[in-house]
Amino acid sequence: MKVTILILTLFFSINSKATEKEAMNHIKKLGENLKSELIKAMKINPQEAVKVCNTKATKITSKISNKIIQVGRVSRRLRNPNNKIQRWMEKYIQEFETKKIKNKFIAVNISDTKRGILMPIKTQGVCLKCHGQNISKNLHSTINELYPSDQAIGYKTGEIRGYFWAQYESL
Repeated sequence: MKVTILILTLFFSINSKATEKEAMNHIKKLGENLKSELIKAMKINPQEAVKVCNTKATKITSKISNKIIQVGRVSRRLRNPNNKIQRWMEKYIQEFETKKIKNKFIAVNISDTKRGILMPIKTQGVCLKCHGQNISKNLHSTINELYPSDQAIGYKTGEIRGYFWAQYESL
C-alpha cells in the first residue's frame, strides 16, 4: 500500500510540471486560435472582430490554460483591463521595448519552481484596422462601447503591441 501511494505521489508531482517547449506550444495555440477567430470576424467587418475579442478571447485563453501552464496576453496600452502586466514581466517588457532583448521570446525564472515566457506581438498591417492611427468612426464607436478605457490604438506596422505570456511550474 505504501509503495502504491509513493508511486502515485511521484506520478502526480512529475505530471504537475511542464517544460519550456510545452509552455511555448500553449502560447502558439493561443495565438493560432485567436488569429483564426479574428480572421473569420474580419471577413464580416472590423466591428465584428472587436466583438469577437470582447466575447471570445478570454474564453479561448481559459480553454488553453490549465493548472500547470497558464497563458495570456498583456500590453502597456490596454484594451482589456484584465490584461495588465504582472510584476515579473515589467523588466523584460522594458528590455524588449528598448531592444536590449532581440530574441523572439524570453524564458525566465519567476521563482525556484516557476518559470515565465514572454513573446512580443508585433503589429501587422491587418492589426491597424483596430489598433492603428486611422480608425473609422463606426469602429471607434464600437471599441469605446466595449472598452471605455481603451488605450490600444495609434500603433504602426512593426511596433510591439503587446505580449503573449506563459507561466508554468518547471521541471
